[in-house]
Amino acid sequence: MKSNLMNYLREYRNKSFKEHPFSEVDALLLSNLSYLKMDGIVPGFERGGTIGFAELLSYPAAEHLFSDPVYGEDYRKIIALMSGSRRYGKLRFGYFTQYHDADRETQFAAVTFFLGVTSVFLSFRGTDETLVGWKEDFNMTFMKNIPSQIDAVRYLEAAADKLPDISELRVGGHSKGGNLAIYSSLKCRPDIQDRIVSIYN
Repeated sequence: MKSNLMNYLREYRNKSFKEHPFSEVDALLLSNLSYLKMDGIVPGFERGGTIGFAELLSYPAAEHLFSDPVYGEDYRKIIALMSGSRRYGKLRFGYFTQYHDADRETQFAAVTFFLGVTSVFLSFRGTDETLVGWKEDFNMTFMKNIPSQIDAVRYLEAAADKLPDISELRVGGHSKGGNLAIYSSLKCRPDIQDRIVSIYN
């Protein structure tokens, strides 16, 4: 999968979204980026604001982004291509939220990518390497709702409320993150549903 993403990046990195409209592969790329270790780097709801590639990569703790033991180096290559591209170079990151709660048996992370003046992509992380994350996956097989699904609705509504001028909400995620994207889009308020233009699982 990573090699196909790299090929797509190389082919379309210098085409704007107007020249080559936002696609399922763009959604997959941004869904994958939600796995970056952004804690302490990308602003959350409390801090507010956004951060671009230049600030992200020059941050003193930037190496933490790529600390995933399995995919860290793949993410480093993807970021290198995206950050210097015409297509993604102005992308901004914000509203990063992450927590693990053993008592609630939940693992949750999400980030909002600002694509332009009127468009964002809300990306939900799937299962990470933690035991609580895997336990939550098993819980999904027999529980009507898992805590992450409820938290995903809250995240989507909070982000949308912070961005009243954004008319195009794209929502997506990989693996469990895709489930959270669908669930939150189905369960959020109708006025927010009216602004959702696409959902990617």
